[in-house]
Amino acid sequence: MERPELAEELKRLAAADLTVRQRLLEAGELHRGYHPEMRAIHHQNGKRFEAILDEVNRWPGYRMVGTEGSEAAFLLVQHDIGNPKLIRRSRQLYAEAVKKADADPTYLAKLEDRIRYFEGRLQRYGTHVGWNEAGEFGPWPPIENPNRVDEFRDALGLEPLADAITAAQAGKPASRPAADVLDEHQQARDFARQAGWLNN
Repeated sequence: MERPELAEELKRLAAADLTVRQRLLEAGELHRGYHPEMRAIHHQNGKRFEAILDEVNRWPGYRMVGTEGSEAAFLLVQHDIGNPKLIRRSRQLYAEAVKKADADPTYLAKLEDRIRYFEGRLQRYGTHVGWNEAGEFGPWPPIENPNRVDEFRDALGLEPLADAITAAQAGKPASRPAADVLDEHQQARDFARQAGWLNN
């Protein structure tokens, strides 16, 4: 490992994120919009990770920080949804790391779909799930090419979409009131616009 001290820092930052998340979850406060405390730690961690990228000028992959360090870095990026520039930059660097077998390819699919979700575009891999505008659980937003999605998923080491949806739905209602879902979708669009994901 090239940078064991950086690996430890990334893991500490990720652990702090998850500690706040667990506390808010236990208090029943996590799923009421984007909690200010959660947003604050995501932003703080994201700013630090931006500085790390400026320093190392590549994705901190397996060779640099080991498997756990690279996974921690992914969590920091994936959670800082108020920073489109960081997530887009990370997606490019992550793709380069995957080509060199220096990062988990399944996470590349998640980054790609994350970006598409906030940009209001269709998914490529179906890694983002939720309730559609009819209140039904499944991939959300819809998938760009349903006939080939399992082909795309397999290329990055993901299980078939149907299996992933079954696992993701465990413990969740199969449907929800459409009015509630539409309101949440509007809130997500408003957030994406405010954060700079959308131009209008």
